[in-house]
Amino acid sequence: MSIDSIFEKEQEYLRQLAPVRAMVLRFAEQMGWGPQNRGRKAHVSIFGPVNGLIGLIDIEIARLDWDDMPETLTPNYPFTLWCSAAQTRDGVRLFCKRELYWQVRFAELPKYVIGFLQCAWQMLLELNEHDLSPDWPGPSTNPDFPPNFGPPRVKKKL
Repeated sequence: MSIDSIFEKEQEYLRQLAPVRAMVLRFAEQMGWGPQNRGRKAHVSIFGPVNGLIGLIDIEIARLDWDDMPETLTPNYPFTLWCSAAQTRDGVRLFCKRELYWQVRFAELPKYVIGFLQCAWQMLLELNEHDLSPDWPGPSTNPDFPPNFGPPRVKKKL
């Protein structure tokens, strides 16, 4: 796939995600957070300080293979909604062992994103010293799906 084709898809995805992006950035502004660039993918990511940590919230396309991705986002295309935190203390990066990890279809993003942001913020406010570890807990696995979203959970090492 050419870089021009990737750029065209990326621009179309940004156009389609604009309403969700606006919701997430409004939330970020209210919390004193800012946008986070996560590379060339359809996403809106925000980060900032909370409870002595740096929180991160990602709303992003679940697939990252540009050859496999459609020209436009289709209603059933999967999106990941993810939140966790980290802290650097005395030069050591500490990872949060808890996360909030949901997956929804593109068409459902407007319906679920505000609820996700509220759950994510509550989780971040409740994190404490016991939730941090110098060991990276590994990639996220097994997202929760609507309508039965689970609470924040401890990541399990693979």
